[in-house]
Amino acid sequence: MKNNNFLLYYILIILSIAVYISAYKVDIMDVDAAQYANISREMSISNSFLQVYEQGKDYLDKPPFLFWVSALSIKFFGATNFAYKFPSICIFIFALYSLFLFVKKLYDTETALLSVLILCSSQAIFLMTNDVRTDLILMSLTLISIAHIYLYTQNKKVVDFIIGFVALAFGLMSKGPICLIAVSASLGIHFLLKKDWKNIFNYKYLFGIGIVLILLLPMCWGLYHQFDMHPEKTVYGIESPSGLKFFFWTQSFGRITGESSWANNMGFHFLFTNILWAFFPWSLVFIVAFIHNIYTIFKNKTTNEYISIGGFILIYIALGSSKYQLPHYIFICFPLIAIITANYLKQHSNIFSSILLLISILLALITPLFVINFVFTSNITYWYLFIFLVIVLAISIYFYQKKKELNNHKNLIVICAFFAISLNIFLTHHFYKNLLEYQASSMIGKYISKNKIDAKDIDTYKLYDGINAIHYYAQQVIISDNWAEPTKKYVITTLDGWNELKQKNKEVVVIKKFQSFNITKLNKDFLYEKTRAQKLKYYYLVSLRN
Repeated sequence: MKNNNFLLYYILIILSIAVYISAYKVDIMDVDAAQYANISREMSISNSFLQVYEQGKDYLDKPPFLFWVSALSIKFFGATNFAYKFPSICIFIFALYSLFLFVKKLYDTETALLSVLILCSSQAIFLMTNDVRTDLILMSLTLISIAHIYLYTQNKKVVDFIIGFVALAFGLMSKGPICLIAVSASLGIHFLLKKDWKNIFNYKYLFGIGIVLILLLPMCWGLYHQFDMHPEKTVYGIESPSGLKFFFWTQSFGRITGESSWANNMGFHFLFTNILWAFFPWSLVFIVAFIHNIYTIFKNKTTNEYISIGGFILIYIALGSSKYQLPHYIFICFPLIAIITANYLKQHSNIFSSILLLISILLALITPLFVINFVFTSNITYWYLFIFLVIVLAISIYFYQKKKELNNHKNLIVICAFFAISLNIFLTHHFYKNLLEYQASSMIGKYISKNKIDAKDIDTYKLYDGINAIHYYAQQVIISDNWAEPTKKYVITTLDGWNELKQKNKEVVVIKKFQSFNITKLNKDFLYEKTRAQKLKYYYLVSLRN
């Protein structure tokens, strides 16, 4: 029985990874991902790895690790979707392997495989591998660090020690101190509650700290020379910014202390409510598993490990205390959430958990039907969807009939994961593919590149925000004063800008019109085909003839 279970788990995990890799066909999304991609492209050309620039100007926001690995990939593969996404996905695949080794040491092989399957089939992972930002690398490196430092404490292998602290350093260079907080909180609470004093006060950690500091030196050198040595600079309205202070304090802790100007004052519950959609289809099971874990700890005051439940709680408190929160901030906790959920499902094959899985399966089945009926109905290929749904149904029936090899509970786990993966095959290769046709910035950039229009001949005029993808897909930086009257041969503008230009110039020839919507902020009026036109904006590539 176990071998059959394991085979199905492996197949579904490999299928999930295949979906991640196939997401290279989906264009890079504005605003953040396209911005990071273009910074990486510029870095690959300028070779300025230690001092980061965006469109030739000082960049002071995210640490550089994502830019470094993406720039190296772009150097090798060219400025493509695949080149930008590939390094992040590779690091995540290694993180899945680390999760397997980690949970196998904590529990057993089945729980380890189930943890990997739950994590890699959760909705947030499919989203992160489509819309690659810093969160995927941050989550992956944090998981790798926790897993291998813990494995080192158990098997004393030097390779685990090195991997764990190298991952910690790279995590710090991906999104700041939150990686250190997450690793310290997860392992610290475990060793503290287990009263494992030798692993709390282990002098060898000093060598690990040395590894981290050595690896941080290049980034710190670059920050110091780019910002701290130039008090005359003003970046993003900040006078005399300290790059070192910004990355190691203001960017993270400043959002708690109020030193950072970023604040949206979301409540402490905000990130937890986002788990409901982001950890789909396992979110209902996780909530029950979380409550069960808390109850077990308070009742019996003992458990196999505190890394997952304790780490999750402490990290959540740190993130939930921030004055500025976005839904994806909670993604760093998802490997720990996957362990909690997997262990619960492994230990509790009861009717209640089966009902939760059935609800999740129904939701995963209903979602494509919603998409079919309300999204991109004019572009739908009905025969393709019919075949897709028939295959899903046939495989589901096959799983149900395998009762001799699989008990009903584990059958439901397999079907739940299969439906989640099937849903995201559909979303990746139909929904997102159609959705990106409304991202005018990438469409304009591709047109410029295809028609070999020189950026020196292009002005922008009164554009909306969020057009970073133009530069990446045009494979050149288009620099102009967006609010000054254009003087170059070609102009990228909006409907209002076009009307103004027609009044000021003898002739304005429209070369191409592009429909536009901020696809990272979807709403029902845009999704529904009959009301979509009301929500669209338009960009124009025009030629000026005085």
